[in-house]
Parts: sequence; structure tokens; C-alpha cells
Amino acid sequence: MQTKQTITTRGTKTVWVKCANKDKTRATAMLLADWDGNKYPPFLMFKSSPAVTQTKRDANSSELNGFWTTVWREVSALQKETNCQIYGNKCAWWNLAMSLKFHDGHWTTEVVDYAAPLNVILLKVPPKYTYVCQLADVSWNKPFKSGLRSLWIKRLRGQLAGYRAGEKHRDRKRAKLEQDIIRARKELVQAEADEEVNRLLSEHGEEPFKLKAPNRVNIARWVASCWDALIPATIRSGFRRGGLLDDPRYRGEEVASDSIETRIV
Repeated sequence: MQTKQTITTRGTKTVWVKCANKDKTRATAMLLADWDGNKYPPFLMFKSSPAVTQTKRDANSSELNGFWTTVWREVSALQKETNCQIYGNKCAWWNLAMSLKFHDGHWTTEVVDYAAPLNVILLKVPPKYTYVCQLADVSWNKPFKSGLRSLWIKRLRGQLAGYRAGEKHRDRKRAKLEQDIIRARKELVQAEADEEVNRLLSEHGEEPFKLKAPNRVNIARWVASCWDALIPATIRSGFRRGGLLDDPRYRGEEVASDSIETRIV
């Protein structure tokens, strides 16, 4: 979620939201669920500036989830409110060590041997086919991100409504400015009038609409509410469409879950 855009040419899978009142600031979410339709607390990664010293960086990472002490007060309260696991680092993305540990364990002999007695199915996804094989892309992302877009649009409309509500006040200020300029032109000599007009214009200024970006609290609440809104049937349909679930008890859920989720927007 980042920058000033609400529309992107990269496709409907990406939701762009300006976060934390800064350009190019991102927040990454990881969603977890199982094929019984159970959802687990989301993991959120926000951008956080690292400490100067290595000792302080290690302390922030181990005790404060990567945040500074002052920010951690807000984040810890937000974790309790949203039931999300919230972390921070300089790129708002999973760190390199985690990525390497995650990938180098795929398909090793130890992993395959350990998965068999646990009844864990390992399914390789062909290149360029993740959109039909990855569970989140198959059925979770559309209703989840549609919910995020709805909240983002609601926020935009609220800010626009507030700006338009002050239009009469701005009209009165513009009318007063025009009267003051006319009076200055009549009562003062040319040089003094020009100076007074410039002063009046500088003091008045324009009040264009300024988009106020959602902050860390807004983003965490949005993610939590949209994740909570997904029904178990939608979660299970992702596993079923990915070929991981073939339970006759849930075969009739797919159409029903799709029709329910489309009404979220």
C-alpha cells in the first residue's frame, strides 16, 4: 500500500494507498488460514527507521518488534485491538534471513519425509500459474482487497465532504479579500497599493483539497476488519480450487461464497 495513487495500471490485484503521510511508504500483510476455514491473526510489516547503534537495533528487534520505544506504545495497543502481529523494519518487507530460510527448506528430503506422516500435501506451483494455484490469489484476495478499496473510497468521500462543507467559509474569505484589494487600490498610491495587495494575497492563500493519508492505525484496522469479514466458505474454496480439498460436504459452498463476497463492495 503506497504513494498517492488510488488507481494503478498494474492490475486489480494491487491496492495503492498512501500510508503514514509519506511518499513511497508501504505496509505488507501476510494472511494465514487452514483448509477447515479457520483464519489466524494477520502479520503486518510497517516501515520503521533502524536505530543508530547495533545494540539498540538488536533491542528494538527482540523486544519491540523492530519499532522505537515511543512508537511501540501505539503498536502494542494496536496489536491488542486488532489481534494482528505487527512488526517494523526499514523496507516494510520480510527480511532477507526469513526469506532465505523460507525458500531453502522447500522440497528437501527432510521436508518431504517429515510431511508424509503429518499428512501434509506438498504441491508445486508451475511458473506463471500462481494466479490459479496459490490459495490467496484464487479466492481470498478479491473480496479482501475489495473491502480495502471500499474503506479507502469511504475515507476519500468523507474528506471531500468535509472540504466541500467549508466552501461557504472560503467564499466569504475570497469576497473579503476582493473588497480589501479594491479599497487598497482606491485609498493608496500605486506603489503602496501594490505592496498592500501582495501582502493581502500572501496572507489569504488558497485552500486546495489536500488528501490526508491513512496512518498506521487506520491500515491495521482496515486489514483486520476485511480479514474478519471473509467467511469460512471463502477460505475453504481457495484450498478446493487449488486442488487441496475434495470434501463433498463443502462442494455446494463455492457458488454461495462467491455470491456473498461480491456484496461486500
